[in-house]
Amino acid sequence: MRVLGLGLVPLTVLFGIDVVVHGQLTPGGGFQGGVVLATAVLLIYLAGEYDDLHGLYQEATLERAEAFGAAAYVALGLLGLGLDGAFMKNVLPLGHTGSVWSAGAIPLINIAVAVEIGAGLVMLLTNFLHQTIVVRPDGRRSPLERVLRQGRPT
Repeated sequence: MRVLGLGLVPLTVLFGIDVVVHGQLTPGGGFQGGVVLATAVLLIYLAGEYDDLHGLYQEATLERAEAFGAAAYVALGLLGLGLDGAFMKNVLPLGHTGSVWSAGAIPLINIAVAVEIGAGLVMLLTNFLHQTIVVRPDGRRSPLERVLRQGRPT
């Protein structure tokens, strides 16, 4: 099962990217694609152990990615406000109908939202997993508590 779960990670990442990139053409977009991309990270935990997931990410990097996604979203909104007087106005040139770049700023908005949602959801899920492992219902502490108290890898 571990090999199958880890084998699904690249397919899930590709599917998430496809959902984000084609969000203006098909059902999907930044939010849905970000959730799918975060699911790929969760598959690493489901196929392995908490230590596998814990060593994979750096919290500071996730925080920067989430902040970048939110800032990019606001910047695209302000671009429309500055160029045409309306927040989030689609001011970038439209491409050919049916192509990926046929919607002006919408693909860029989808990418910004996907980065923000994906990073935020990975942080949320890993914090939930951290709490589940550290605090047990019977009051005993987990053997991983010593490792987790030392902080996440930098």
